[in-house]
Amino acid sequence: MPHIVACMIVLATMVRKPFRVCVLVVPVLVFLSLCAFAVLESRWDAEAEGYDLSQPSLREALEDYISTGKGDLHEILEGKKYPPVFGKTELQRYLRTWLGKSVFHDTDQDADYLPEAYNKGDDWFEATLAGPMVYTGAIYAGARVWVYRV
Repeated sequence: MPHIVACMIVLATMVRKPFRVCVLVVPVLVFLSLCAFAVLESRWDAEAEGYDLSQPSLREALEDYISTGKGDLHEILEGKKYPPVFGKTELQRYLRTWLGKSVFHDTDQDADYLPEAYNKGDDWFEATLAGPMVYTGAIYAGARVWVYRV
């Protein structure tokens, strides 16, 4: 992002005065157009695949299941009831959370977020599959060798 802003400033000083606004506005318009196209194309694809677009998106249904526990996870993910669209919820999540983090990312953030991500994964895995999740990078001697004893 700093590189983009720097390029826009340099280009704005290089072009004639009437075109400076164009140099500053065009990148923003391109970004907004790409966001709108992502939303529209995902809806077109979901409609072509036969999804009912009046239903909540797959993300919304999954978030509702995670927060309330209501519904059937397999039905939500595999039932083809909820359209896998990039809608308002997904766009807000991207713009508010992921865009800033990806533009201003550093490795210190990874160290901060990693334990939280693993804990959420463990909680979800245990609640859904009724067993602890095991992270391993070992090489096993055979199929009957276990990481831990039950």
